[in-house]
Amino acid sequence: MKKKLLVIIASLAMVLPIALGFGSSLTAQAAGTTVDIKLHKKRFSSAQTEIQNTGEEMPAFNSAAGFGGVEFKIYDVTADFYNLLNSVNSATTEKYTMDEALAAVKGKNYSSATPVDTQTTATTGTVGDLTFANLPAKTDGKNAVYVIVETPMAGVTTADNMVVALPVKNASDVTLDTIHLYPKNVVETAGIEVEKISNLKAEDGSTIPLENVEFVIHRNDVYNAATTEYLSGFDTSDTPTWSTNLADAYKFKTDATGKFTEQRLLYGTYYLTEVTAAPGYVVQNGAINQQFTLDDANKSKAFTGTNAIQNDDIDVKKTNTGGSVNVGDKIDYKVETVIPNGIKDQIDKDGDGVNDAPRYVKYEIKDTHGVHLKLDNTTLVLTDGTTTFTSPAHYTLNETTAGEFTVAFTPAGIAAMEPNATLTMTYKMELMQTIAPGVEVNNTAKVDTDHDTDTGSGSEVYTGGYNFVKVDGSNDNEALAGAEFVVRDADNDSAKYLKVGANGEISWVTNLNDAKVFVSDSSGYVTIKGLEDGTYYLEETKAPNDKYVLLEDRVEFEVNKNSFDSTDPLNTGTAETVINKQKGSLPSTGGSGIYLMMAAGVAVMAIVGVAYMRSQRKEA
Repeated sequence: MKKKLLVIIASLAMVLPIALGFGSSLTAQAAGTTVDIKLHKKRFSSAQTEIQNTGEEMPAFNSAAGFGGVEFKIYDVTADFYNLLNSVNSATTEKYTMDEALAAVKGKNYSSATPVDTQTTATTGTVGDLTFANLPAKTDGKNAVYVIVETPMAGVTTADNMVVALPVKNASDVTLDTIHLYPKNVVETAGIEVEKISNLKAEDGSTIPLENVEFVIHRNDVYNAATTEYLSGFDTSDTPTWSTNLADAYKFKTDATGKFTEQRLLYGTYYLTEVTAAPGYVVQNGAINQQFTLDDANKSKAFTGTNAIQNDDIDVKKTNTGGSVNVGDKIDYKVETVIPNGIKDQIDKDGDGVNDAPRYVKYEIKDTHGVHLKLDNTTLVLTDGTTTFTSPAHYTLNETTAGEFTVAFTPAGIAAMEPNATLTMTYKMELMQTIAPGVEVNNTAKVDTDHDTDTGSGSEVYTGGYNFVKVDGSNDNEALAGAEFVVRDADNDSAKYLKVGANGEISWVTNLNDAKVFVSDSSGYVTIKGLEDGTYYLEETKAPNDKYVLLEDRVEFEVNKNSFDSTDPLNTGTAETVINKQKGSLPSTGGSGIYLMMAAGVAVMAIVGVAYMRSQRKEA
């Protein structure tokens, strides 16, 4: 009952005319032979107080948002109306009155009737407007009567049927050739939230959000079907607009958190499809034609958390028990990679609308180890935790090329893989006597599929650093504590500053306040760690104390694999010195300092004179 009341209040019951001169005037001639009926469709978020239409433009509605994309049909009910006037109303046992006849034609079900015209309110320009143009003012010689019916939409309170009985006159008794009507709707909106993540995990186990991934929303059919309509945007009243042209589709793009939201959708059934993946990632079936329905019970659809939409990537990790080994030792190696989530996907390869071909037909692991290592193929084991793969059923092993071997999975092997599981390959390799002392063997593993590739290496990685010592250039290079420095990536004022995170992570920032401040310790040492190879610049921001002059120039230093050890004063190297000079100071004119110096000079001269006199006497 409450919902029915809301419908009655929210709709605009349009029954015209009221006191328009029926009876003898029913057959009177209208001013023109045709009329235009112009609808101004308005949308609201709650029920509105009913306002009677006048047939003329009503500026009171100008501030209300138009509602585009709403279909209306108009029916000529002239014959039915006049027949009723000449019939007995069974409810009253009297002939129908004019009001009763109008109410009867208004309340009739027109779903099987043939409309005179069908129009849809505009989604561009004057949003929400439509015109039924050039409607006959008379039907069979009688003043025409029309009923306008709104086509229902999910989540939209349908306006009541509107009856227009001609002629319609204004307050000045002038017959209107253009009749303006203002039907209203209460519109419920719904939303969707999408989270896009990698199938891989970060080192701390957290999800990896994917930015700038593009999606489209469509309806009526799957992506790229002939009858599919694509959400093309929103009109000025935030009502969705639709197009059958794929090029018109509005692309939603994920932000830095991997998400996007849209809360302006109307009730209905839709599809979500990813159209552009993040660089290096592969779209899987779970990101295509995801159907969802929005209604009173489901006003929001969330593709987030455990329902987040994933993209596939390959990440290869290779480890070994290398380091110092003997010739002939067998070294343990392990290659790990996450199997794509879409490994078992079927796709429509021939475009016939049926997914009947595998997305992945190639999955290979190539180990490149050089001629100084040799595979012991009896130790090769491949498993995803569920299946232990065997040759030749699941894969083939190719060792024909010197310095490498390749494991190529068969179609049966790919079909047996567990999506998103970790594929592990373990094996042993023998170090050959052909190796020269001190030469490192670089061993890499590469996973290659139809859509992506990645390489992992068993060799060590390293980071560099540098040591400085802060000294007093005026006092035998005495160590200075408390000097403050920042590191910059170029020798200019617009260069970025080095930032060191809580866990030692390196980044570069433009704001000095965010920079890492290095402070010389009691031995004057400034130690910088964690940098990759490159040229950097040490910039002093605070002198040790007020006695010293701040350095004017930045100190250039080069970081490489050996730069930290070669400059480490705690080992065999010598730290690079950074010199501060003391500020200059002289006594004031006339002060005691100058007289003391003069007295000291006179005393020295007197001593020299006495010594000279004595030497002369001895010679005499």
